[in-house]
Amino acid sequence: MPLVPSLTTALTTGYQAYYSDVYGFKSYPIIVDNLEGVEVAIFNKDVNSHPFHMHGNNFFVCVRGSLDQDPTKRLISTEYPIRRDTITVPPKEYAVIRFRGDNPGIWLFHCHMEFHVEQGLALTFVVAPYMLIANTTLPEQYKRNCDLMGIPNSGNAMGRVGLDMADEPRGPFPLSGF
Repeated sequence: MPLVPSLTTALTTGYQAYYSDVYGFKSYPIIVDNLEGVEVAIFNKDVNSHPFHMHGNNFFVCVRGSLDQDPTKRLISTEYPIRRDTITVPPKEYAVIRFRGDNPGIWLFHCHMEFHVEQGLALTFVVAPYMLIANTTLPEQYKRNCDLMGIPNSGNAMGRVGLDMADEPRGPFPLSGF
């Protein structure tokens, strides 16, 4: 976890809010411009199902299929994709989702099994950071709560200026060979 919440980082780092490094390694940040189309492919090489949930946006489920199957044989039609905020990807299957970055904010995309989030099955979409900066101010109570918990009220993920991320914890790292 970053020491500074990603929303605080976005609102206090100015133009650096567009640099993914400022949010820290563990946030897995993806910067999305306003109204940019985003496509995410989810490959479940595991023997368990994974319910992935997106905050702040609904997405279209465009493609589903088996990892062992010919990729041209899809399980759903792309002509009329379904719209969801959660999709369960069964074992040894994949899904492709799409959404438009039309809701400025810091949005988490994660597996709904919390222990999987701890293992790294989560990422952060930072949507339209400049619009977020221009239209958002943190309430004083937010800042007081951070002070009471010892959380810095500004700076990058480590509570520092710029891209100074010295001593940032690294890992978990993606497994390979599957």
